[in-house]
Amino acid sequence: MNYQLSLTHNSQQYRTLANQQDTDTVQLDCGTGISIGTPSFGTVSVNGFFSETYAGQLKRSVGVSYSRSLAKTVQFMASLSSSWGSSSTIGFFTGLTFFPANDVTTSAMLQTGPGSDKESLTLQKNLPIGEGIGYRATLEREQNRNQTVVRTNPQLQVNGPYGSYTAELQGQRDDTGGHTAGSYNLSASGALVYAGGHLGLSRPVSGSFAVVKVEGLSDIGVLLDNQVVARTNANGMAYIPALRSYQENKITFDDRSITADYLIKRYKAVVTPGLYGGECVYFPTTRVQAYVGRLLGQYGVPLEFVRVTLRGMKREFSFTTLSGGEFYFENLADTAPEAGRKPEACGDPSPYRLDVVPGTYAATVMVDGAERHFNLLIADSDAVVVPLGEVRIPDPIQ
Repeated sequence: MNYQLSLTHNSQQYRTLANQQDTDTVQLDCGTGISIGTPSFGTVSVNGFFSETYAGQLKRSVGVSYSRSLAKTVQFMASLSSSWGSSSTIGFFTGLTFFPANDVTTSAMLQTGPGSDKESLTLQKNLPIGEGIGYRATLEREQNRNQTVVRTNPQLQVNGPYGSYTAELQGQRDDTGGHTAGSYNLSASGALVYAGGHLGLSRPVSGSFAVVKVEGLSDIGVLLDNQVVARTNANGMAYIPALRSYQENKITFDDRSITADYLIKRYKAVVTPGLYGGECVYFPTTRVQAYVGRLLGQYGVPLEFVRVTLRGMKREFSFTTLSGGEFYFENLADTAPEAGRKPEACGDPSPYRLDVVPGTYAATVMVDGAERHFNLLIADSDAVVVPLGEVRIPDPIQ
């Protein structure tokens, strides 16, 4: 149960900037209300209001309303009100609201008052905070003593990666000679943002913004406080136009669509931008490929626990064979621990060094105290693990 009571008394000379020309000041305002409700029965509310001016003008009103959830997705509401003073009026309102899906609302309303009746139907989908569409369509019929008017008002809003777009139509038809009128409105808005050496187009910026780079990955959802607000483009860039100034904003990305062969340096960044300021957030990622094979020497004898050095393609790296001559190496190395830093800005170089690219490498290995040379071909492949097969070094020249 909720209860409220308010009482206001003003002196006769009381004025505000908005009504300083008024000659009749409200002397007394009094309002009261009570509501009682349970989940099974619904909620009933009763309220009353009384007002009197120094000139003796009186206003009184009383109303009662009832609301109840008929199902998880259906809500009913009705109200009856009456007011009297210089004139008397009685009004009735009833409405039914249906929620067929997330962020989608359908409602029907009937309202009656002195000399007029109004009915309306509305279908609405809320505009998401990030990319997506929102819409509202209203059909309304109003009848009074002189005429009946039918109004339509469909509206479509689209949040795209580079701007926001709106299309709206307003139409009206009355039964007085079949008069028809209408208007439409088309609008587009966006912003040009710059941070961390990156310039890009975004939806309109209301306060602060962020430029986000998810290295090398396109069409990845970028989240602000666990809500998807943007998706990365072909260059791995995304733009968030609505950060909260002087407050912490948690920025992450949706890694569920990223395959397990990607190495991700970090998953979350917390930024606190200034008013109209921009932040640049960098999420280093790269794809890991492994190469496996078996190194054999003279007469096909496995070369175990030997160090192999490869040079080529403007790179140099090495690996050590294991039992049975088997070897395993990956295509990259993490340079961040070597440099003792944690890259966070968009302009920072990648913390990953790509050691291996497809091509032919000149290889050197020590066998029985003698240096042996051979070529190792690394083929271009999309596989996570690339098999190089049995690699046999040439027999020594006798």
